Amino acid sequence: MTKMNAKGAKGREREKSESLSLRSNTNLFSLLCPWRPSLRLCVFAVLSLLGCGPAGEPVAPGNIGVAGATSRAPIPASQRPDVDRSFPLDYDALPHLVTTSITPADMSAGIAMIRAQNGVDQARVGGNLLVEIELGNSRTFTAEPLEPSSDATQKPNGCVPRPGTSPVAWEGFSLASWTDLFIDYVRFEGTYDFDTCTAKPTRFARVRAPAVVPGVAYAFRTCVPVCTSVPAPGSREELLVIVGPPAKWVGATVPWPSMQTNPHVGLFSRIIVPLKRGGSASTFFHVAEPDLQAFLARRRTKTGRSLDVPSAPLIQLSFDFSWPEGDPSPVGIGFAGVVPGAPGSSGATSVYDFSDDVVEAALATP
Repeated sequence: MTKMNAKGAKGREREKSESLSLRSNTNLFSLLCPWRPSLRLCVFAVLSLLGCGPAGEPVAPGNIGVAGATSRAPIPASQRPDVDRSFPLDYDALPHLVTTSITPADMSAGIAMIRAQNGVDQARVGGNLLVEIELGNSRTFTAEPLEPSSDATQKPNGCVPRPGTSPVAWEGFSLASWTDLFIDYVRFEGTYDFDTCTAKPTRFARVRAPAVVPGVAYAFRTCVPVCTSVPAPGSREELLVIVGPPAKWVGATVPWPSMQTNPHVGLFSRIIVPLKRGGSASTFFHVAEPDLQAFLARRRTKTGRSLDVPSAPLIQLSFDFSWPEGDPSPVGIGFAGVVPGAPGSSGATSVYDFSDDVVEAALATP
């Protein structure tokens, strides 16, 4: 009986100690985070001070605990960027991409796939657009013009007919109206006919997307599927879309594995992150100077102003939004920074072929 009482007393002392520790940690959390930042940032700060953060000395790579194991070289990664400037983001000012009726002018924005002499399919688009085309499991970017034809049923030169049809979508923005302050972003949906190698739109959506970094990056909101009208604020989960130059590296709070392993990056970047009341959305991307300059060279309307981004071989643009449960709309902030350690880009050219986008793999027969 005495041993049991002693054991019980020790248990009560341990529970009391744990309770005091919990209250102490809770008070520490309140003291460290009185401004109520995002939970994960504050938890990280608290755990670091409590000694639960990362170890001070890095562990050498290799097979730990195996005698005689040789170390493997660490995976190279970009260094943490140096923030050059920050800027506010007005989420309420971002318009929605919504469907609208198709006009005769919009019908000219069809697409075609032609077989080049090297045996690889090439994409063509009408309407003076820079677009991303998604057809089945294939994805490509192009701005190459579609040759006009008086006969809508005529096969384009280079068409290799195949039986079958497939749903297709293509979206992007007008090169003719692209300015520092906005882009005219459009999305088309239709059916691709493998016999004629062409597709005409049957559904159309449009938005004038304002710049979040003038001349470089633009943003808008959308739904899945694309909304027919602007939804009420906070009534449903929205998708934040950032459009910018081709990215070397993309990071985003994206819950869909397909967008993490196969991001929408080609002749431009299209980054999509979900956001709803009580949540947050964050994304960043790294842009190399040659890719930025090649991207800007596609503009039909030139600008004399300097860009609102650092001049460096590799820059980072990041966008963070938070939507507190009790607030009517999200708050946001953006950052532009320099990624240190990147090699110089003097005389370098973009890795993207902006003169003629070639589909890397021929489209599979349906």
